[in-house]
Amino acid sequence: YADTAKELLRGAGNLVNSGELDIYDPGTTYYIPSTCIKTESGGNSPFGKFNPAYIITTYDGEGYNYYWTSTDEASMGVPKPVKDDELSKEHIVPDVDTISTDYGVGNRDNIQVFNADCSDSTSKIAIGKYNESDLNGKITPVRNCEYTGDMVQGAEFVDGQYTYKYMQEMDYSGWKNISDDGWGVVLTDKESATPVTTKLCTKINGKPIVSMSKMFDGASNVPSIDATSFDTSNVTNMTNMFANTFSNSGSFEILGIEDFNTQNVKNFGSMFRGINIENISVNMDLSKWNMKNATNISYIFSHSFSNASNVNINMKNWKLDSLTSLYALFDYSFDSSQKVNIDVSGWDMPNVTTLSQFGSYVGLRSDELTIDFTGWKFPSATSLTHAFYMGGTYADKVVFKGLNSWDISHITNLSRMFNWAGGSNIEIDLSSWNVSNVTDFGSMFRQFSNSAADNVSIILKNWKIKSDASIADMFSYSFNGCKNLSIDLSGWDIRGKNNFDYPFNYSCGNNAVNASLNLSNWNTTGLNNLNDTFAYTFNGTQNATINVTGWDVSSVTSANRTFYSAGGTNSTTIIGMEGWNLINCTNTSDMFMSAKNFVINNLHIYSSNTTNMFEYAYHISGSITLHNNPTNYSSMLSGASSTSTFKVNYTSAVIDIDNIMNTRYNGDSSNVLKGNQV
Repeated sequence: YADTAKELLRGAGNLVNSGELDIYDPGTTYYIPSTCIKTESGGNSPFGKFNPAYIITTYDGEGYNYYWTSTDEASMGVPKPVKDDELSKEHIVPDVDTISTDYGVGNRDNIQVFNADCSDSTSKIAIGKYNESDLNGKITPVRNCEYTGDMVQGAEFVDGQYTYKYMQEMDYSGWKNISDDGWGVVLTDKESATPVTTKLCTKINGKPIVSMSKMFDGASNVPSIDATSFDTSNVTNMTNMFANTFSNSGSFEILGIEDFNTQNVKNFGSMFRGINIENISVNMDLSKWNMKNATNISYIFSHSFSNASNVNINMKNWKLDSLTSLYALFDYSFDSSQKVNIDVSGWDMPNVTTLSQFGSYVGLRSDELTIDFTGWKFPSATSLTHAFYMGGTYADKVVFKGLNSWDISHITNLSRMFNWAGGSNIEIDLSSWNVSNVTDFGSMFRQFSNSAADNVSIILKNWKIKSDASIADMFSYSFNGCKNLSIDLSGWDIRGKNNFDYPFNYSCGNNAVNASLNLSNWNTTGLNNLNDTFAYTFNGTQNATINVTGWDVSSVTSANRTFYSAGGTNSTTIIGMEGWNLINCTNTSDMFMSAKNFVINNLHIYSSNTTNMFEYAYHISGSITLHNNPTNYSSMLSGASSTSTFKVNYTSAVIDIDNIMNTRYNGDSSNVLKGNQV
């Protein structure tokens, strides 16, 4: 790499000395692109093409000075200019996204950039101007400023629309001291409605800008901000940098933000917080930002872009090497916006141990919300609790793209991950997840899409659940009023698990239309408790099915209130119950109490306690078979007779069959019938 650079430096010197390049003005810094120079080796980096590389040339009135700066397709390069006779392999470093011109070139009034083939050059460009086609979006022009006072902490320098303070930065209480040897900067008049066009000082008395904390915070009247002159290569703090801007101007324009050199920035907290302008389009491409030193990106878009027409934000492939906690990225962002598309795919977070609420409170009431999470890596984290809490709530259409690509084999906690989340139209397919180490699924989808949604599909097929894992309230209070609901949990392996912890009870799918719960082919070996498993599930729902085909319930000892108050206004069909043989179950009391519109296909009961088993149930059809004579059957069929049409079959061991039948409502025998002795 260094040898190639030196060959190109010599080639540039030959062009200058021969007069082929017109370089003569001591007040101008000249940029010669490496593509101008013809070399035997081809002039490419060993890692690929330069993108770009420049020989920076100055004339001091007597002779020429040459400097090298570059980056290439692999982001290997020399980020700050190095003099030709000093350049060595030690100057070549990885992860160079942006090259800078503020070091070693000297103070000059103008820059001049030659075309890619050196056939012509731009006219002289005043320092601070920006020409993307010539500079390829990679060079930040130098603007060195001079402060004539004493360089003491807190020294104030005002230039154009900006106020700078030496070794201080703005925070919530005002200016505060910092240890970094540089300047903090803020917009001086945050009430102004004038576009911000002043070119930022690159350095003041040789000291760089190190903090942009709250730089524009509260500048709600500005119509635009020209940030193309910003040299952010030494900045460490961008907290609240653009917070609460633009709201009164009805516009949103930050020029040059996509080319920020963020390689040293640690704090991005609340950077765009509170930017709210109605009926505008927002387009931000931050995919080139170098995030390797970021330690805080929490609330970066908090409370932003409500009621916008279209929002497109690209943060693809961020490498977050220094981040240890990811929390509340989009807190209350994009509320009631029309179409929101956020690309955070490819994020690599090797040291993040805490992932919480990063997708919470996002896109509330929006028309269409899409966030691409494809390819996320977080190998050090163990918890995803509350990750999407309230995410997409009341939105029309929600797409959390790429979740199925996550490796969560190291995760132990998924509790409340989608609590209160969802939208009117949403599909979550996590069937590829390895959840074998998760110990807490509690309330994972609690109150999910709980707003009369149109189409909701949850697919969690073939999960292997630890025997000691909690799935309490996993889907409780969810999907109420949903018009088309499909929950596919088929193929779960819960071997050794003693009970369900009530995953579906308490209003799961209440008043829905066309709902299905597919729990077929579960490996339930060792399950001994079905208490309250489906209590209140699909209460008031039209056309519901619960598929329990293939369950082994031979170890179940108690089925108290299993379907308590479950079932809908039309038909609730339990598929696969004909294969249930509750041979060891001693308690089925209240099992179908207050259940509605159930179709039961020959359920086999051995229980000694059938008290209130069908009390207050109505429209129960199908049949059950009693294998043993229950010792307690008080009110077993009470309340069921007048609206139900099913048979009670029995074996010769059931000596109280007539007394059991007399527990029917008012002794009515027209609908609930004594069936066959089997």
